[in-house]
Order: sequence, then C-alpha cells, then structure tokens
Amino acid sequence: MRPIYDFTNNMAAPSASEIDELADRSQSLETRIQGLNESYETLKKRETELTEWRWVLREAGGFFDRARGQTEEIRQSIDSSDDAPLLRDVEQANGSTDAQQQSFSVMNIGFVAGVIPRERMGALERILWLTLRGNLYMNQSEIPDPIVDPEKNEEVHKNVFVIFAHGKEIIAKIRKISESLGASIYNVDENSELRRDQMHE
Repeated sequence: MRPIYDFTNNMAAPSASEIDELADRSQSLETRIQGLNESYETLKKRETELTEWRWVLREAGGFFDRARGQTEEIRQSIDSSDDAPLLRDVEQANGSTDAQQQSFSVMNIGFVAGVIPRERMGALERILWLTLRGNLYMNQSEIPDPIVDPEKNEEVHKNVFVIFAHGKEIIAKIRKISESLGASIYNVDENSELRRDQMHE
C-alpha cells in the first residue's frame, strides 16, 4: 500500500463527475461479468449435452450393430432353409424374396434414445410397461462416469436407454413420458457411417 503522504487532498470528497464515471465503469463491469457468467453456463450446458449425446451414440450404435448382425443371421437361415412352406407361399405371392424383405422394412417400428438419471430408470420402465401394456422393447446401459448438472453444479449418475415400439403415436407417447421424468432425448441414426460422423463431430 502507498503511504498517506502520496495522496493529495486525501480528505476532499470526489466530484460528481468522478462518481458518475465510477458508477458507469462499475455498471459496465457488472454487465460484462453477467455476460461472461451466462456464456459459461451456456457452454457447460452444451458440453453436458454433447457428452450425453456421445454416450447415446456409442451405446445405441453398439445395439444397432448387434441387432444388424442378428438380422443377417436370421436372413441367412431363411435363405438357406428348404423347409419353409410359408415363406415359399410369400415368395410366390410377392414374386421374390426382395418383396418379402421390403414388407419387413415397412413395419413402422420406431425408437426413442436418450439419457435419464439412474434413480428414475426404474420408474420409467414401470410407467412405460403399464402404459403400453408391454408393447415395447427396451435396452439400457449405465454411463460409468458421473455427468455434471450445469444448473445445480452437481454430479449425476445417468443411464442410456433405447426403446423400440410400433407406431408413431406410441413413439410420441414414449417421448412425452421420458421427458416428463427428466430424460434428455437425442437423435440417433441407424446408419453406422452417419453415427460415426456424428461421434467425430
């Protein structure tokens, strides 16, 4: 600290212009700090969203890859099977096995993928099971690392889930129930190359 002798007119009150200048400066600094805080909160929220999305892409992608492998095995067993009179009837009716595979592709099966706090996972399963009367298939896995909630600044343990169901109305209902329980829903593409691009991004 400087000694008191370095100050001139140390007992004089500041002038009105000096007070106005200090007030303006403190106001601009306060506005700047508020802007920095808002930017920081926005960045932390975005970081959390991207972290959750990466986990959803990783877990849901692995599930899709496993499901595709099982589907290929089923198709190969169907193609190599000679004792399938029902399939032969379908082939004769449609003209080819391609038409049969197209009929499977238009079954209108959709899915919802997202992240939910671990303690609410059981409630989500029970509510969906009761609401949809078991007409769904759910796959879930735990995220090993806790995720920091940017609003509360607390670590939260979460789970990734993928829910398959039939029909747009049921899918919309699943989304609404999941979001009402605090889940974050993320878009996941079935195409592995697009998922890889999203993961890289």
